Amino acid sequence: MKTKLFTLFLALVANALSLWAQQSVQIDGIWYDLYEDDSYFYATIRSCQNSSDSVVIPPSVTYNNVTYSITGILAPGFTGNTDLTFIELPNTITYISNDGFKDCINLASINLPNSLTVIGPEAFYNCSSLTSITIPKSVTFIAWDAFDGCTSLTSITWNAVDCSEFGESPYYLFGMSRSQITSFTFGNEVQNIPNQLCEGMNRLTSIIIPNSVTSIGEYAFAYCSRLTSVTIPNSVTSIGEYAFLSSNITSIIIPDNVTEIKNNTFEDCKNLISLTIGKNVTSIGENVFDGCTSLTSITWNVVNYPNSDPDIFGYYRSILDIPHSLTSFTFGSEVQNIPSGLCAGRGG
Repeated sequence: MKTKLFTLFLALVANALSLWAQQSVQIDGIWYDLYEDDSYFYATIRSCQNSSDSVVIPPSVTYNNVTYSITGILAPGFTGNTDLTFIELPNTITYISNDGFKDCINLASINLPNSLTVIGPEAFYNCSSLTSITIPKSVTFIAWDAFDGCTSLTSITWNAVDCSEFGESPYYLFGMSRSQITSFTFGNEVQNIPNQLCEGMNRLTSIIIPNSVTSIGEYAFAYCSRLTSVTIPNSVTSIGEYAFLSSNITSIIIPDNVTEIKNNTFEDCKNLISLTIGKNVTSIGENVFDGCTSLTSITWNVVNYPNSDPDIFGYYRSILDIPHSLTSFTFGSEVQNIPSGLCAGRGG
């Protein structure tokens, strides 16, 4: 439903702006639509006929002695501009509409300004020379296939503080491009890691989650088959289901602020050797550590786990394969009670 509404929204915005535009003017090879709204003068970029390989968009344009602030890029924008290799956008741009830079196959560098809030569908589709992208902290909405077909894209910096709206699942933001991404860096103001954001990025080897993050979404790092190192900071209070499914992590510490370990969170992490469970966990879901066949060491810091969950690591609960691999079970110094059946039958 959100996808359909957003598509409709973009269409209405484009049509409305076309109708309301006072006029369209060409300045230095770029067509601008000019608008006036209650004495506020602004412009959007409609299309580009500039054959230069490097373009710097100014924050404003002046026409007939009136200055218009440039606020967005509408379709077709720069679509299919094969001359373009570099573009600089001003800190007045708030949205890039659908197809804004689609098929700019030689575009190798672009700065996305901190004023940007919306990236439309297929905005950078088939920008096959783009090697890195930085998502600004201001972005709150990214639509489907925004970076699909970016076959040279290897590095992403994600600064979006709380990007929680997507035209489709975040999995589709990078499409097939995700398979070659080797570096994914989170900015130090990010609060939430969206569901499925890095799912299937099977060339990632390490992730640093900053202390600003409070939640990790479902499937956020699922199927990152080369991901061996992740540190979850104490700021995290929630980790979604399947968050690290089938990743290659070898060690994990559940922070003290986490109260619930949800279903299947670390399922099939076959190289997970050591596990530390934080002191405030009061609920462990089903199959959380199912398939963690290398797990040999658990440190249990849980202060007061409820006895209403007597078979914490039993069948269909958490650690289906642990009985034959676990060799060390250590209790933290603040533990007040040892739940029924906690270590029953554990160890080889």
